[in-house]
Amino acid sequence: MMRLLAGLSLAALLIMPATADPFRLGPEDRVDVRVFARPDMSVALKVDGDGNLRLPLVGSVGAAGQTIDEVEARLVAACRERAGILEPRVTVTVLETAPIFVGGAVQNPGRYAWASDLTAAKAYALAGGAPRLFEGTGPLLVFEAYRAVEQEEQTQTRLAAAILRRARLSAEAAAAPSFDVPDGWAEGLKPAQAEELLTREQHLFVKRREAITGEVKNLKRQSQILSEQEIALKASLGKKSQQLALLQQELTAIGGDSENARLVPVTRLLALKRSIVEVENDQREIERRISETRLQGAITEQTSANLQNSRVIEASGQLAEVERELVSLRESLLPVRRRAEVGRTAVGASDSRSARARVPVFTIRRELGGTVQVLHAEADTRLMPRDLVQVVVEPAPSGDLGRVAEMYSGNPEAAPLRASAVPAPKSPSPLGVSATGKGSSSAALQPAGLK
Repeated sequence: MMRLLAGLSLAALLIMPATADPFRLGPEDRVDVRVFARPDMSVALKVDGDGNLRLPLVGSVGAAGQTIDEVEARLVAACRERAGILEPRVTVTVLETAPIFVGGAVQNPGRYAWASDLTAAKAYALAGGAPRLFEGTGPLLVFEAYRAVEQEEQTQTRLAAAILRRARLSAEAAAAPSFDVPDGWAEGLKPAQAEELLTREQHLFVKRREAITGEVKNLKRQSQILSEQEIALKASLGKKSQQLALLQQELTAIGGDSENARLVPVTRLLALKRSIVEVENDQREIERRISETRLQGAITEQTSANLQNSRVIEASGQLAEVERELVSLRESLLPVRRRAEVGRTAVGASDSRSARARVPVFTIRRELGGTVQVLHAEADTRLMPRDLVQVVVEPAPSGDLGRVAEMYSGNPEAAPLRASAVPAPKSPSPLGVSATGKGSSSAALQPAGLK
């Protein structure tokens, strides 16, 4: 399940509608931090209770309340200032988010995994819907049917995300300049969902490719600098050789003529010999520096090659995991589709009965910017990690049964059931709490109907 969630996160976790707030990290979120060319600093981390990520050699970096781009910028600055990396390139990928919590009039209250397309109605279905009601000779199955349809949609979304991720990883493993979108990958998805998944994978592919290309470019520039340094050292060595030859020539001239040797002061001979020794020492030092420069150049070239190879190896390993995930998803899709078909049939049967449906009223307790807000939400209100969804079930007005059944069967043509058609809960706060913290408020969310 963790591998499945991580896979879905890579493809669709951070994609939200243009009108929605951007995804922001918080405590318990797990991310994969990659510092290119520094495997010792590339790790999977969890945002701790203080809202920090603790990166090796860098220390704590604030992440809570930040978008992915903002966290990447902070990590880049921290790597430069604390780890001494001149031009760090850092990517952050969400592996797992904190859960959402569902309580109130549901069959299975508790914590559930968050996904980018999770709405109040979907969370309600995941929690089992309202406690099963019996009227006449059989149970009212509207919410159970909706849950089956929702499971089918989620499985199709995960399958499509895995197919796209496999295409991207295959291209990365082959070091290809782009990746081809497989035919039929978006089967069963709405156009907006398909566009979100594809945009995420394309963005991730381009970003990783640009990061590796930039790192390779930096290494090549460093290699060029080392080559120029070696040329300069060789020129300096040549000058020292000429200087040494002149000194030795002068010493030979003095020593070859006994008359001149008697006329030259002893101090001059000693100074001449000392100069020869110093020049020879300089030569050896330059030769040592040339050797070090050559070695550093070889290491730089090897690092450049290893950088590209390591990404290919990493992509190949991830590709194997995706293949296993695809097998599992395809095996589970058929029984899920069968249950969804049975659910649709059950919803159709419920529509003709005279039993009165019961409509859920959703309230969300959400922390925003250090304050807690209580939001009176509709069925299609999108959730964020750490949201607490409280459900109160109200009787639907007579005549609304068909609309309720259509709404919770996933029929896109059904007229949305607005919150205004449902009496507000009697209690001042369905959560049993009021908005707390400075600037707290209760806000009514009014998005379009469930799609």
